[in-house]
Amino acid sequence: MCLGLAYDDWVTVCLVPPDTRSGAADQTVQILEFFDQYLAAAGTDKRRIQLAQIWIACLDDFDAVKRQLDKWLVGEHQPAINCMRADMAKPEIAVEIRITAAR
Repeated sequence: MCLGLAYDDWVTVCLVPPDTRSGAADQTVQILEFFDQYLAAAGTDKRRIQLAQIWIACLDDFDAVKRQLDKWLVGEHQPAINCMRADMAKPEIAVEIRITAAR
């Protein structure tokens, strides 16, 4: 599932992983790889992310998810991040992430 919008100087994209057979860390990597593609298509990149919102099915996965996000953003601007536990639409989805970036 992908929900995205680009308007004026802003882009927002919300994703769940396409392959949910793996754990939260691997699902996070899948999402981040797609973010690179969507941001490039919208004429921006991860250096311009202002906010990352993370929903995780199990709070025990927070450290693994955050570690992957930090690796992806290494050396980049650090956006505001919020994280919450959520019941997902499908039980195999461990993580959903929404980013908002300037263009």
